Amino acid sequence: MGYGLSLKRARDNSLTNQNLIFYPTTRGGISTSDTYYFELINFQADDMKVSFDQFGNLLGSAVSPLSSSISLDLNRYYFYGQCVNTTKPTVVEICSIDAYEIGVANTTFGSWDIGSKVIQNYSRPAYIFDVINKSPYGVQTSTFTLSLNQTVLADDVFAYVKFSNKNIIKYFLATPSGTWLELPDEKFFYNVDYYITTSSFNGTTISQSVFNGIYLSTGETILINNVAANDILSGVYVIKAISNYVYLTKSDIVYNYPGQIFTAGANLDTSNSLNKNGACYFVTYLYGTPAKCFTKALKLMNYIAEASITDDMFYLQKDIYTKSSLLLSLNKISPFVKQSDVFALGVLSPTWCLDSTLFGVTLNIEIDEGE
Repeated sequence: MGYGLSLKRARDNSLTNQNLIFYPTTRGGISTSDTYYFELINFQADDMKVSFDQFGNLLGSAVSPLSSSISLDLNRYYFYGQCVNTTKPTVVEICSIDAYEIGVANTTFGSWDIGSKVIQNYSRPAYIFDVINKSPYGVQTSTFTLSLNQTVLADDVFAYVKFSNKNIIKYFLATPSGTWLELPDEKFFYNVDYYITTSSFNGTTISQSVFNGIYLSTGETILINNVAANDILSGVYVIKAISNYVYLTKSDIVYNYPGQIFTAGANLDTSNSLNKNGACYFVTYLYGTPAKCFTKALKLMNYIAEASITDDMFYLQKDIYTKSSLLLSLNKISPFVKQSDVFALGVLSPTWCLDSTLFGVTLNIEIDEGE
C-alpha cells in the first residue's frame, strides 16, 4: 500500500491544498487561518512537523484582490508566522542551534560561524542569538527570537531548540522564568488507554470498580493522577493482571519533564461502558528539571482549549539558515489511517502592508518514519 497525505479544513472536513489563505487584518496585526488537520495513510510516525515555506504571496485585500499576486521572500521581509495546536498544548521546535554553553564561564560547544544560532544558557539565557559578524576581536550577535519568558510562553505552550553535531544531540526547553532546561529527548506526545484521578492508589493495584464496567485487557496503559495523596506515584502504568483488583506495573517511560502530553482514550472520572470521554493532561513547568519517573511530584494539568485561537499562538521564526516548526501528534483512527491534531496558523502582517491585506503561504511538512 502506498502513502497518502491530505490537508482538511476542520469545520467541514473538506479537502484543501497546502497553500493557505490568511484572513485580512490591520497592518501589524495577526491574520489567522482556518483550523486544519492532516489525514495520513500508511504512515508509522507518531508525530509530524509543519512550517512555512520560504515564499508567500501578497494577494491584495478581501474586497480588492490584486490581478496577480506579489511573491514575497519570507526570509527577508520581516515575516513572522504564528501557530497554535487547538486540541492539545502547543509544542514548537524554534530552530536548530549550532552552539550552547557547557559551563558558567561562557565555555561553549559548537560552531560560531555567521548565521549560526547560539544559546548562552548560563550567561545570557532567555534568548536565541544569531551570529551576524566575526572579527579577530570576537563575534557580533543579534537576537533571533523575542525574549523567551512568561510574556510569550503560556502554561500550555512549550518551545525548544535542538543541537546536533556528529554523535551529540541535545534538546533545550525554554521556560517562562527565562532559563533553559536540557531534555533527555524530544518526545512530547504519549497515548494511553485510560486516565483516572485518585487519592488512594498504593502504587501496585487499583480496584476494578473504578473502570465503571469498561472491559479491560492486560497490556493496556493508564495514567494515574494521585496528586491528592502522593503525587510521586502519579504516572503511566501498564495493566499486568486482572481479578477483583487490577494489578499494575510501571511503564517503560524513563523520564518526566515539562511538556510531556498524555492523551487518554477514556477518562475514568467521567466514562463508563456506554460512554467514553477522552482526556488530555500534561506536565507543567512547575515540574522543573527533568527527572526519572516516580522520583518527584508529577504536577499534571488538564488541558482545556482556549476560547480564541489567538490566545496561545506562538511565533514561528525563519531566516535563510533555519526555521521554526509546529509539532503535531498523529492519532490512529483505523488500522492504516492517522489524523493529526487540529491546528491554526497566523501571519503577523508587516507594518508596511496595507490594512486588510490578504496573504497566501505554502506549508512545508516533515514526517520522520525512522529506520
